[in-house]
Amino acid sequence: MSIFFSLANNAKILVNTNLKKPIGHSDRAVVVKEIPVGTSVETVHTVLSEFGSVVSIKMQLVGLWQKAVVEFAQLDQADLVAARWSILIGKNAVKVAKANLDKKS
Repeated sequence: MSIFFSLANNAKILVNTNLKKPIGHSDRAVVVKEIPVGTSVETVHTVLSEFGSVVSIKMQLVGLWQKAVVEFAQLDQADLVAARWSILIGKNAVKVAKANLDKKS
């Protein structure tokens, strides 16, 4: 099951609640891991918007954490975030990495 949110700035946010269904990746996307379960999509959007224009956010529950795939409008924006191996969301450090890994990764 997926839940779709629309923000005031026309950003599309899709929350994927199906644990078995993988979420997509693109060259302009980063994966954010180990997001605390109580963290809202809006909070993730606000933090990552500081790095550039967010096109979409897809979140998925993974055990005791959440994972988000965040797609940016431009490739250099995703590269800027991925260059940092960790960012703060609230008081929590979360892992970030490029989402366009090959199938072996």
